[in-house]
Amino acid sequence: MRSEEAAFRPWSGHQAGVQHPDGIAGPDDPTHPLPLVPEPYTRDQVLAYAAQLADRVRNHAGVGVEWVSTRAADATN
Repeated sequence: MRSEEAAFRPWSGHQAGVQHPDGIAGPDDPTHPLPLVPEPYTRDQVLAYAAQLADRVRNHAGVGVEWVSTRAADATN
């Protein structure tokens, strides 16, 4: 959705400080100071990620009601 890689901003909950940030464990480097893979995300973290992603897709596509977001619905649950 971004036209330039420099404009990319990772999700605030992204866990980058690991040997394999994609979560797929490859060969372990026992001399490496970082853990092998990220900690599992909680249900709430996954839902928050999905909500912000859905908001970004809707905003990019210009669909939906601009003042309604999934985050507002989550606040009432």
